[in-house]
Amino acid sequence: MELDKVLERYKAAIESLKGPDSAIDVKQIIEILNARDAVQMLVKQQGCIPPSSVIKVIELDAALREKAQLITKAINPTTKEQLAQWRESVQPSAEAWWWRLESIAPPHPWDVWDWLWKGLTVIAWTANLSLLVNIATRFFSGGVGFGGAVAVILPSILALMQASTELTKAGHCVSSRTK
Repeated sequence: MELDKVLERYKAAIESLKGPDSAIDVKQIIEILNARDAVQMLVKQQGCIPPSSVIKVIELDAALREKAQLITKAINPTTKEQLAQWRESVQPSAEAWWWRLESIAPPHPWDVWDWLWKGLTVIAWTANLSLLVNIATRFFSGGVGFGGAVAVILPSILALMQASTELTKAGHCVSSRTK
């Protein structure tokens, strides 16, 4: 039966991912996704499949879900973008969950604290900008010289650029790529 061969291929592809220490390359990930696509195609074609094959598909899918975090780590730091590009190229169906492994993988434990770091960043930049305004008024009240102007303008521009990077959606996308 052809479904058994495809299931064996799917199983072999999943088993090729040894453990968390082994290096996973893009070819292995694509092989797993293609093998799962082949399983889905045959399941839809056959309509009625034997219960043993259904159980095997369920078990292999569970194994793939367990490896989701390992797979998404392997193509980091641009996991979501990389998988999105692959989906754009292959155009999988909406029910092809295996092409969306980044949504299955649990978040990193420290991601729970993102709200705190973002809040502290906003507070720090607010304090920094208020200090720059205070310093600027003191420099300008004492007479504006070239040295004073540069001492105020340069840090102000740098602070505004960093704050805009942290506080805008475009800046957030850029900073998330560099992590």
